[in-house]
Amino acid sequence: MKPWTEEELSDMRHWEKDHVLQAQKEGWCYLCCDDRIVCPGCTRGMIQLRFDELFTSCGFDMRCPECVGYKQAAKDYNMIQMMLGREQRITDAEVEKKLSSID
Repeated sequence: MKPWTEEELSDMRHWEKDHVLQAQKEGWCYLCCDDRIVCPGCTRGMIQLRFDELFTSCGFDMRCPECVGYKQAAKDYNMIQMMLGREQRITDAEVEKKLSSID
């Protein structure tokens, strides 16, 4: 997991910062709490802070973009959008661009 930047941390409430910093220190995933699955709408606002483009409706499972991988989460996002009948998708080019910015 890549550490959060000061800018990303500044957007969080105090308890969220403590949670993320403790997770980074101990080596567990702050986003899914090591479940490897998240609801893209129910992450206490955490998914929107770092992966805003993956935010979608509640009630679906998505592989955790932080610990499983962004590419896998983007595939799940696209499947959710298809199931909801929405046109919005994340393209392969957008995935590669995001991956290059978080590595």
